[in-house]
Amino acid sequence: MKIEAYELYTDPVTNEQGLHIELKFTSESKKYSDYKWVQTVGTNDPDGGSGKFTMYNDPHRVGGNNGPFYYAKSTNPEYGSLIRNGNKHVFTDSPTRARQATTIGWRAELSLVGFNSSGAHAVHTLYYGFNLYPSGHSLTMPLISIPYRNNYWWLKNRI
Repeated sequence: MKIEAYELYTDPVTNEQGLHIELKFTSESKKYSDYKWVQTVGTNDPDGGSGKFTMYNDPHRVGGNNGPFYYAKSTNPEYGSLIRNGNKHVFTDSPTRARQATTIGWRAELSLVGFNSSGAHAVHTLYYGFNLYPSGHSLTMPLISIPYRNNYWWLKNRI
């Protein structure tokens, strides 16, 4: 997995702040027949400033359909940021929030999941995020690669 971008980001339209991440993965193995991304987010600003820390599967789909996989650009061009081209997979995300009177924290665990006859398996998992402080300062958290030793047993029925 190659990190193409990991940086603070300001949305040019809304002026909200956050980060931008872009990852590239090229499969050079026949071990998995397909790959998908799973991202879980934890934040104290899930709905415009309630302050309650909430975890959810991202993207949070309207109508409560929180399937486990991140949108694919080919099937959801208005939302998707996963681009597949043969054995190449690109993931981009630019989560932002409006600055509040209290510190906003946003964290994500992102896994590239490979599928084969034995199920779904985390190929690579990253932990990342950002803080927005009332003072006007912003901070990206270190991008950390974390081991995920178990397979995703809960995805077996969603393949």
